[in-house]
Amino acid sequence: MTRSAPSARPKRSQTSSARPDRPLAIAILDIDGTLVDTNYQHALAWYRAFRAHEIVLPIWRIHRHIGMGGDQLVAALTDERTENELGEAIRSEEKRLYFRADR
Repeated sequence: MTRSAPSARPKRSQTSSARPDRPLAIAILDIDGTLVDTNYQHALAWYRAFRAHEIVLPIWRIHRHIGMGGDQLVAALTDERTENELGEAIRSEEKRLYFRADR
């Protein structure tokens, strides 16, 4: 009768740090928006923020710029003059609208 060679891999109980009597705590962070798609909510908030400053843009144009930083988005969708005169106010309004409870 031949004996098989001992396994090179240790048994699971020897390598696992998880204890069966204690649940494993984990956190999942959505850094770039790939787990939770919030593009539509951002596009609506930007649309409303621009409208609050009497600037009407097609929402599809805004949606295509979602992912671009807010520091670049206003100028990209309008012009440098609008950025210089209203950029901070529009960004502030977008933030307020996005975090509103009743989106």
